[in-house]
Amino acid sequence: MLLRISYLLMRWLFGLVVLVFRGDEAKDTELLVLRHENAVLRRHASRVRYEPASPVQVSGSGGGMAAPQSQVGGCSALQRIRLLW
Repeated sequence: MLLRISYLLMRWLFGLVVLVFRGDEAKDTELLVLRHENAVLRRHASRVRYEPASPVQVSGSGGGMAAPQSQVGGCSALQRIRLLW
């Protein structure tokens, strides 16, 4: 535990030293790269389009389903997927 805390503290300290002594060109380059990355992510991330579910889909997704064969950790894979949503 002490080794982990000292490692994290030294990593933070060295990162701070690098930030202080870094030149303006390096900072400008980093900003340019981050802006480009942000623009690319905006282009690729489309808005989620929700469609209303039909009554057949709603009634079919209920408790009448058979449980999946693989149950890990006390819940099925389908239950884990539903929890993620």
